[in-house]
Amino acid sequence: MIKTGLVILILLSITFSGHAQTGLGTDFLGVISSRISVPSQKDSDSSIDKICPINKSTVAKRVLSEYGAMFVASSTVKSPPACLFQNDAEVAAFHSKLDTSFVLINGVQLNLQKAAADSLNAVIVEALAEGISVRPLHGAIAGGRTYADTVRLWNSRFEPALKYWNRQKRISDDEAASVMQMSLEKQIEKVIEWESQGMKFGTGRGSSIFASTAPPGASQHLSLIAVDIAPPLTPSIIALMNSHGWFQTVKGDRPHFTYLGMAEKELPAYGLKALLFDGTQYWVPNISTTEVNP
Repeated sequence: MIKTGLVILILLSITFSGHAQTGLGTDFLGVISSRISVPSQKDSDSSIDKICPINKSTVAKRVLSEYGAMFVASSTVKSPPACLFQNDAEVAAFHSKLDTSFVLINGVQLNLQKAAADSLNAVIVEALAEGISVRPLHGAIAGGRTYADTVRLWNSRFEPALKYWNRQKRISDDEAASVMQMSLEKQIEKVIEWESQGMKFGTGRGSSIFASTAPPGASQHLSLIAVDIAPPLTPSIIALMNSHGWFQTVKGDRPHFTYLGMAEKELPAYGLKALLFDGTQYWVPNISTTEVNP
């Protein structure tokens, strides 16, 4: 019995050691680094900077912390080459390399990567069998999006919020005019600054704009592995989505699900942590603030 126990312990030790060597752990940046590093490159930070310059850009740092879960999705789907696409041409070039498929849900056609589409189709079939209603939010943009879609959605939140805080005398006329002339990155930086001062730019001004919509080029929908499900989001719907590899990964954006293609128990090993916010559990990147200071 003692010898058997020792053998089991040794096997467990070997298994754990082998798992650790893959770079999978609780540290999100370590997982990302292990996935994108090349043999000749020893600096993990510079490896991460290849897809998201978190050590140089406030915007990149925020984008990775908010939407980075997509970078640890199953190998059955492709992650984007960067955390911020710069234009429609870059998005189109990425889409051209993907194996995609369509999902028809409540008469709405959604474009997704094939593994994500197959999984969502399985959700729909199971939901119908169990009498559960699963509907897309806001039509076709509930699934895949173009860069232009993300610009339009950003402006639909940013511009009304800017006018609101200007009317409240929290943002001066000169500041409001100036930010409209800024480059997109500088504009987003300014929004981050204003929100840190309590001026929220999300819908209704009660939450962050990052929980309402992603900055242009940063949305997980551009990678065709995200879907927005219309409320009410019952525990049954969430459990069904989770059981097929779909998880809520953007804090505060309750309708938004990301296809990670794995079981919930596996997520911590890929650098994601469970975060309970307003009664909903989100799986977000486990990043220490000290690791992403520019």
